[in-house]
Amino acid sequence: MSAHHSILETFPAFGTAAALVFATHGIAKTVGPSTLIDGLFLHVFLKHILFWVCYVLNDDFNRSGAHVLSISTLVSVLLELSRSL
Repeated sequence: MSAHHSILETFPAFGTAAALVFATHGIAKTVGPSTLIDGLFLHVFLKHILFWVCYVLNDDFNRSGAHVLSISTLVSVLLELSRSL
C-alpha cells in the first residue's frame, strides 16, 4: 500500500472526529488538557510523521505498527466521544 493511499483512506474518519470534538466541546474547552485532543494529535503524529519515515526507510514492521496504532487511536477517540455525548 502506498503512503498517500494510507493517509487518504483515514482522512474522512479523522475529519469527522475532529469536527465532532470541536462541535461538542467547543474551542474553549479543547485548549486545556483533553484526552480527545491528545488522541487526535497522536493519530496525526503516527500517521503523518512516523508512518512516512518508515515508508521512506522501507521499514515494513514499524510502518504497519504506526498504521495500526493510528487507527486504534482514532477509534478510541470516537468511542470516548460517543460516551461523552
